[in-house]
Amino acid sequence: MGQMMSAMKPEKCSRREFLRWAGSLSLGTVVFSLVGCDTGGMESDPDRGNPPGEETGITIEGNVVTLDLTGSVARRVAEPGGFLHIDAADMLVVNVNGTIRAFSAICTHQGCEIRDFQNNLFTCWCHGSQFDTDGQVVRGPASSPLPEYTVERNGNIVRITKR
Repeated sequence: MGQMMSAMKPEKCSRREFLRWAGSLSLGTVVFSLVGCDTGGMESDPDRGNPPGEETGITIEGNVVTLDLTGSVARRVAEPGGFLHIDAADMLVVNVNGTIRAFSAICTHQGCEIRDFQNNLFTCWCHGSQFDTDGQVVRGPASSPLPEYTVERNGNIVRITKR
């Protein structure tokens, strides 16, 4: 910008030309900033790049997701407080005081994918809806709870059936 400004001579640059030039820079900065914000959250998802597979402890067959809690990724929910977002199944899995629960990762407000779990709350990045570990809405704009899936556990093997 400094080179461009020093190259301009006051007598050859009208106020209108300067404002047009400055406005185009501002618009470019805003667009760049918005794109940066939008993709930043998506790229930081820890489960991207961890597709289901034997080593991860996650297998998906139709509407059934099986977790082997000794797997490199599935072990995240082996202990109370653990959380797992399974991108390929649009599923949230959380260990609540030793009980594993699973919910749809699709927000009931406008269908955005929920990926965040902090302070025992699932948070939708689109509009800030929050859900507790029962799937119930604790902050809108969502007004319906997250659909919960059936979970069966046998030792380190967890079988989750989507309805």
